[in-house]
Amino acid sequence: MWSLALVLLAAVAGAYRIITLPGYLDDPHLITVSLTELLIVLAAVALVAVDAARTQAATPAAPPYPRAMTA
Repeated sequence: MWSLALVLLAAVAGAYRIITLPGYLDDPHLITVSLTELLIVLAAVALVAVDAARTQAATPAAPPYPRAMTA
């Protein structure tokens, strides 16, 4: 489950970085740093997404609840 949580957190962090990127248009160094951070987050997602997908596929369905016997 941690891999799925990490992917979701990375999606939020990546979206935040993309939204705040226009604020750095006057400083090319900060744009480079922001794009590098975004690339690192995307690389982390690529590495963890495989594990997250495998975990979701490997999770068996929950067993049904036993029915109470009535007389």
